[in-house]
Parts: sequence; structure tokens; C-alpha cells
Amino acid sequence: MIEFFVKRTSAWDEKPCDEAYEKPYLSTDQRGVSDPKYLGNMAASWYEKGANHRLTDGKYITRDMPQEAGWFVKFEGLDDLLAFITKYGDVVIEHKSSRAKDCFTIEIYDDYRE
Repeated sequence: MIEFFVKRTSAWDEKPCDEAYEKPYLSTDQRGVSDPKYLGNMAASWYEKGANHRLTDGKYITRDMPQEAGWFVKFEGLDDLLAFITKYGDVVIEHKSSRAKDCFTIEIYDDYRE
């Protein structure tokens, strides 16, 4: 079984599909600097939010941010995933470590967003 964070291009704040369920999750906030002092006005507040503040790969400041809820779907196997794609049409699947720790994201791509 695999769980995906799920969203819909045309409706970011709404339930993205019939199969989706809400649950809390932990997102990761990572910045492309090695020290909060490089964040300018945000430097003073970097440590006020989140938990597990750390340096990742020796060059990125990182923190975990608890989120109240996000939309998720589960698939028992490849056949279930393919049925989902057949039902909803175009999807984009990617690994979004910043969205939900160690979670893949599936976006129902039903509108233009570039």
C-alpha cells in the first residue's frame, strides 16, 4: 500500500477527489541558505515556528512544520493507481519531501497552472 498527498490544479483548497481523506501531517520547510541570518527580516523569527531546526546536507536550514490537515489517498497497488488515473485523467506524480515527510504527491492536473 502507498499513500499520496493529493491535490487538484483547479481547486487547491477543496477536497480534490472522492477518494481523498484529511489528516494532519508534518511538512518540512527548507531554505537555500546555511544560516537564518541570511533570511533578512525573517531571521529573528526562524526559530519561533516549527520544530527540529537543523542544517541539512551542510547547506540548507530546515525545520519541521506540523500541519492541521492535508488531503491524502491510498492505493493498494499499481492497478488501483492506474484506475485512479483512468478516472481523473492527467495527473502529475512527484516526490515532494517538503509537502509531507517521505510522501509522494499526486496532482490531478485538470487546469493550466504554468
